[in-house]
Amino acid sequence: MEWKAIAEGRDPEWRILWEEGYDKNSRRLVEETVREGRGPEDPQLSAISLGYIARERRRLRFALALAPVLIALNIGWIYFMCVDGYSAQCWFWLGLLVVWIVAVPIRVVQLWRRWNSAERAVSAVLSRAQQGFDH
Repeated sequence: MEWKAIAEGRDPEWRILWEEGYDKNSRRLVEETVREGRGPEDPQLSAISLGYIARERRRLRFALALAPVLIALNIGWIYFMCVDGYSAQCWFWLGLLVVWIVAVPIRVVQLWRRWNSAERAVSAVLSRAQQGFDH
């Protein structure tokens, strides 16, 4: 098994190890410690934790990049439906824009906090691994 691919969270090595190599409690432990911004206490879970963090960071990066695109798409639809030529769908898109203006910033803040906790978890896992190498 390729440990570099596992630490980077790349398929299929990471997925095979995640699903077949660890039980439900170990997976839950990794997820909780990453969410809390710390690494797992068990050194055996370090590589899989780094892989989980890498996958989470890639997912969050995509979600953060998608938010402005969705708002821009909605504004474009409002322009074509309401300004360029009035349509009954204009009210639907205006209502959706209001929801986006409220919901997207809240979601971006949530994702940004998860991103920061993933960064703290990487630091914790790497410092714990460094301490293990020093002893």
